[in-house]
Amino acid sequence: MADVVSSGGSPVDSGLVTAWIKALGGTSVDHLQRRLSWDAASINNISSYMTSLLGSQQFPEIGFIQAWLKESGPIDTEQRDLNCQNVPFVDLWLRIALGAMESLTGSLPEHVANAYQVKESLWGQYKDLRADLIGTLTARLSTIGQPAMWEEFNKRRTADQVIFAYLDQAANAPGPPRRGNYFAFLEELRSDGLEGLLARYPVLRRHLSTVIENWKQSTSEILTRVHEDRSLLHKSFGVPSGARLIGVTQGQGDAHRSGRTVSILTFSSDAGITRSNTHRL
Repeated sequence: MADVVSSGGSPVDSGLVTAWIKALGGTSVDHLQRRLSWDAASINNISSYMTSLLGSQQFPEIGFIQAWLKESGPIDTEQRDLNCQNVPFVDLWLRIALGAMESLTGSLPEHVANAYQVKESLWGQYKDLRADLIGTLTARLSTIGQPAMWEEFNKRRTADQVIFAYLDQAANAPGPPRRGNYFAFLEELRSDGLEGLLARYPVLRRHLSTVIENWKQSTSEILTRVHEDRSLLHKSFGVPSGARLIGVTQGQGDAHRSGRTVSILTFSSDAGITRSNTHRL
């Protein structure tokens, strides 16, 4: 691609323009210009625009993630109270999910928090709902972090350790697996709040922060709207007005609008279990 000349006559970095067009899935400069116009930018100032864009990314949830990890106890044994045993590196991600749940609990409107009994131990009669929400976030964090985690963990294992671990898993070997290296690896990550890992994989910083932020926003929205829109739920889906929300299965289908997805809601009432599957609440 030849240099693109700005209205002032100076050339614009053609490699930068080409990379942006490719990232946007476009084929022409017009496609890029249309996207830049959404942010009141243009081809003429693309370099300064990108610099300001990257410099403005603070990833606010990272500070909370690091605090949740450092304030939790050492990872030297399996401490799981939820149904997420099959999540890779769950002993690390679960601690972040538990911290995010506490943050969500503190941010809910008072009338919504009272409705879900969040001040009672483990959300009172809504403990299964709490477990669902934490399990979903734990699995999502694991999915995001797996490539970097396996890359780093396998650096600590010899080839024969990797092979034997695979063979034990494939053969469903009896007895507990050898966890020494695993716990040492996760404890190192926990104790420094992922600082070393995020320095080696800087894109992970943005992904983790975005996942936490989106999860808190969408979960708060679900809980609030289920509580406030009971008449609409009854009219649209036949959910009894007194039915209690006991489960939310998030992450169904593609993500849109800041990570929102289809969620399957499960209610319990005197009449039994009702499941509601909807795009919007």
